[in-house]
Amino acid sequence: MQPLLTQRQCAEALALSERTLERFRVSGVGPKFVRCGKSIRYRLSDVEAWFLIVKSTQGRGPFAPERNAMATDKPELLSAEEIAAFVASSYC
Repeated sequence: MQPLLTQRQCAEALALSERTLERFRVSGVGPKFVRCGKSIRYRLSDVEAWFLIVKSTQGRGPFAPERNAMATDKPELLSAEEIAAFVASSYC
């Protein structure tokens, strides 16, 4: 069984705020999630798959920069390997 990430861990790994991740979840554009009672959890494999899809859209997905915003204003996304390393360090 793979580890489940909390909303905070998932947001940190993706360089997003928890609120942004929550908005993505509610609007259906974020990574797949599971409910554990009242808690929301994310499977690492689902987060990695979502990240790869977003990365492959090259700015046409939910992270597309606004027309008037400079690209440097947006957070940098982590690679799948960096996400895995973050999760591994969180459980040690």
